[in-house]
Amino acid sequence: MLDDDFDAELLAAEAEAEAAAPPPRRKPRVLSMKLIADRCLPPEERGGGEAMADSLLSLTRLRLDRLELGSMDGLDVCNGAQHVYLQHNRISRIEGLEFFSDLRFLVLGANEIEAIEGLAHLRALEYLDLSQNRIADAAAHELPAELRALDLYGNPCAREPGYRRALVGALPALFRLDDVAVSARERGHALLEEEEAAEAVLEEAREALAPPRPPPPRAAAAAEAQLDAAVLADATRLYEHAMSLHGVEAEAAAVKTKARQIRERVQKRREQAVEEQAALRERLAR
Repeated sequence: MLDDDFDAELLAAEAEAEAAAPPPRRKPRVLSMKLIADRCLPPEERGGGEAMADSLLSLTRLRLDRLELGSMDGLDVCNGAQHVYLQHNRISRIEGLEFFSDLRFLVLGANEIEAIEGLAHLRALEYLDLSQNRIADAAAHELPAELRALDLYGNPCAREPGYRRALVGALPALFRLDDVAVSARERGHALLEEEEAAEAVLEEAREALAPPRPPPPRAAAAAEAQLDAAVLADATRLYEHAMSLHGVEAEAAAVKTKARQIRERVQKRREQAVEEQAALRERLAR
């Protein structure tokens, strides 16, 4: 009797476990013109042929979420789209967006993406959702500088120290990050860090351009003997000659160029921050 009861309980437990187990994953689907048409076109425009192709080319909004898509391959037939929704699929790589010059909104949340790539050229892109993926590196250089809203929460990169500060500093137009507004204080801190980096480079430049240390007495005498009266009479030529003796000209030029580039970038971001604040005040005033 006890054995019978035990067997019954065991069978019941196994049946309960099978009922609770998730169903096996289906094979990823491939994106096709028919699939896009079925999802995005009215029934009367799905007949195939050139008419359907023209309708697909004219689409500005693509709703292709929750289709078990394994990739973005095939999306290029609708490269005039401005809004593309591909959330809750099985996409592992961002691709196929080479000619989406008008794309403004791209939603790729809840996929299997591991890296940010193939996006830097999308100058019209304003909103990007990459939340709930597998991205370990928030590679700001792979994102368009014009981006205004970005979601990366639920990725490993969002837990890294300095994650938010780095993105705010790298994306001057960013208005919202992970559904939280970028504050003026955050923007100011990012600019301050850029300025500190610029000052560090400038300090390096000052050190490189500082008058060289006097050579040992014998070397000084030899160097002085090589200078003619015309060089001694021209302070500029004298300084250049001293720099060439110590081999710092090339290094100094490179450091000066780097410092200038950082200063220009900081100034540009300051101007953009001022413009964004003015635009925000204008919208609020309305």
